[in-house]
Amino acid sequence: MEDILLDTDIGDDIDDAFALALIMSSPELNLLGVTTVYRNAAERRDIVKSVLDGYGRPDIPVYAGEDVPPADEMRFFNYDVLERGKPLIRHFVTGMKRYPADKTDAAEFIASQLNSRPGEITVMAIGPLTNLARAERLYPGTLSNAKKIVFMGGQLVGEYREWNIKCDVESAREVFAGGARIVMVTRDVTVKCILGAGDVERVRENCGAHPFLYDMLRVWFADKDYRCALAMHDALAVSMLLGDFCKTQNVSVRILTDGKMRGVTLACEGGTVTATVDVAAASFVEWLLRRLEGYAKE
Repeated sequence: MEDILLDTDIGDDIDDAFALALIMSSPELNLLGVTTVYRNAAERRDIVKSVLDGYGRPDIPVYAGEDVPPADEMRFFNYDVLERGKPLIRHFVTGMKRYPADKTDAAEFIASQLNSRPGEITVMAIGPLTNLARAERLYPGTLSNAKKIVFMGGQLVGEYREWNIKCDVESAREVFAGGARIVMVTRDVTVKCILGAGDVERVRENCGAHPFLYDMLRVWFADKDYRCALAMHDALAVSMLLGDFCKTQNVSVRILTDGKMRGVTLACEGGTVTATVDVAAASFVEWLLRRLEGYAKE
């Protein structure tokens, strides 16, 4: 069993929710805690806690982290509704609960976990890297104590500015320089892992075993006007701990910081970062759905 921490910006795109469902459907993974990040971390925390409650796991700690990156402006969507300067997170759906404010800081929690058990805990980072960078700034050497950091982010081909990096460029640079073993699950590969209409129907049929997942999915489709492909970016990142769907190579990564290129990732062969370069997409999607359905039948 692998002990993991999850750092997520659940509630905007839908793949974070599938990643959490996959974790909860996988007995090989022991989720020690969750931290939330970006735009409205407290509301994201409530989404995570509601989902975990639905799985019968209210014991798993969840802590809200940073809303605003240190050097980049917060990004907004055209459907955002603001409250006290922060967007309400759209995937907070009917039936979810509001929870009391945290007494523990997300970065402090990450640091305490990694520094108390060097080399034993994997960090699954599927949002901007603000919380991880702050943990490293508070306690230098923290990230090097992770067994590894599996990060969904970056793109190796072209000049595309991938979301999780461009939202907080400075924190991404700090994490990549933090001495940790990093597995980078890149957008070049994750965009190939698409759920089709039939796959979504399979999710709907089993949504009772995955609390709130289908309702969140319905909101996501409405926001995207039913036009966007449903890519399983973050679920593929979780699969790196469970299956063998991706081809990888070792690269060195440079994150650009200037002008229109800010947030672009460049890579060349031979570094210390393990990056995905290809995926057996159809096999992964079928495996993902079967894994979720397997939980439903237990």
